[in-house]
Amino acid sequence: MSDYNLRELEEIIAAGDEKLEELHDTIMETFTEAAGGDAAAVERYEILCAVAEGLQERVDYLRAELEEANAAMVVDYEADLEEAIEDYLEEGGALDEEGQPVDKDLLADVFRRVQDSRLENGL
Repeated sequence: MSDYNLRELEEIIAAGDEKLEELHDTIMETFTEAAGGDAAAVERYEILCAVAEGLQERVDYLRAELEEANAAMVVDYEADLEEAIEDYLEEGGALDEEGQPVDKDLLADVFRRVQDSRLENGL
């Protein structure tokens, strides 16, 4: 995972996507100029395409990191919830006929403790 938090990653990806759209418009304008025989426009077109390709690779990389981080968070959340339900039952919490915790406040407190414990232990 990169040194960015998830919100920063989302913002960077969105900014990258916006910049790619702007670059696409500029590339199309430059392509039209290059098609008209403007040698300098051909060179600008090639440079712009290379820049856009590099930016697209970076955005794709960050998007993959974000997806990986989100998937890991889901796994951690599910593990924390399972542990919280076990602790909830140990603390006298009850389940309804569908197997769901009855005391949502107690479950929320236990869940928070489980997550705090995981964070304190660096897990």
